[in-house]
Amino acid sequence: MGYRERDSRCNANRFALAFLCLALSACSSTNPRKIDRWLMGANRPGIPRDVSKEYVIRTPDVLEILCESESEAGGTKVVGIDGAIDLGPKGKFQVDGLSVREVYRQLAERFEVPEDSVFVRVAEHRSQFVYVFGEIVGLQRAVPYQGPETAVEFLKRVGGLTRHASPEKIQVVRPHVAQGKKAEVFAIDLPAIFDENDQATNIIIEPLDQVYVGQTRRSVWQKCLPPWLQKCFEKTEPNHAMEPLEGLVELAGHMFGDFGPEAPRLPGQPKP
Repeated sequence: MGYRERDSRCNANRFALAFLCLALSACSSTNPRKIDRWLMGANRPGIPRDVSKEYVIRTPDVLEILCESESEAGGTKVVGIDGAIDLGPKGKFQVDGLSVREVYRQLAERFEVPEDSVFVRVAEHRSQFVYVFGEIVGLQRAVPYQGPETAVEFLKRVGGLTRHASPEKIQVVRPHVAQGKKAEVFAIDLPAIFDENDQATNIIIEPLDQVYVGQTRRSVWQKCLPPWLQKCFEKTEPNHAMEPLEGLVELAGHMFGDFGPEAPRLPGQPKP
């Protein structure tokens, strides 16, 4: 076999591989970067809510309490193993299992002052966590639970999705270990939440939930490619607004540009 024939076959194989990867990259129906911009932007669905007052306090959370008329009872308080905090001259006060809102009300009664004269907040969330896995900024870790957030609010708080995340592949697993029940699995449909304002899957996150974010098909295949072809993928991002052939041509331009001036071109691709 001559040099030119071997070179021709090599180029044909590279073209076939590149075209296969292009076809796979065009399969995604939703642009992850667009979803993430919506997720982290001000135009996310729903009205921002203050969930902090609905947080249920547990040992060993840390509270900050202020009351002008009872300054000696205030300050930073660690919830002890007995579920109580020390209010100094006002004695012990049981808070384990109470929401922040309930602590406001009960402290106001105990201090005999109006409720708006008392300030209570959780200074450190130490007792309850949500576990995140996969393509979330910061990757696998335990995130402090801070109250009954929706899935969208939680994903925003933890920093959003990575560039490899698939908005269609998000699941929340609720183990129910303490209750001795079978685990539940909830699919979070971000495209429906943002594109159609369909909040059906925008569930409330609970303590001990496990949030999994999968990869796009494009990123899974990209990791299987040789380094020179991975670089071609990194030069462009899928564009949801493009027609499929336009997106194919754009990515082909980056790939075939590495082959030199004699590289094959798809229909509609401009000449170098």
